[in-house]
Amino acid sequence: MANQKACTAVSSAIKRGELPNLNTQVCVDCGEPAKHYDHRDYSKPLDVEPTCISCNYKRGAAIGSHDK
Repeated sequence: MANQKACTAVSSAIKRGELPNLNTQVCVDCGEPAKHYDHRDYSKPLDVEPTCISCNYKRGAAIGSHDK
């Protein structure tokens, strides 16, 4: 699935130091501690923003989230 590939790409980018660890980030929407990197489009796997759980849920599904 597209979302699994995108999540794997983010994990790899964090390990390589291309993206910062989430424990150092705050939610771009509300300023709370970030818990997720949010994808708006799974075809752009590293185009992500740190979000808290609540804001990530409010943002809804990303483009390509229903791909098989």
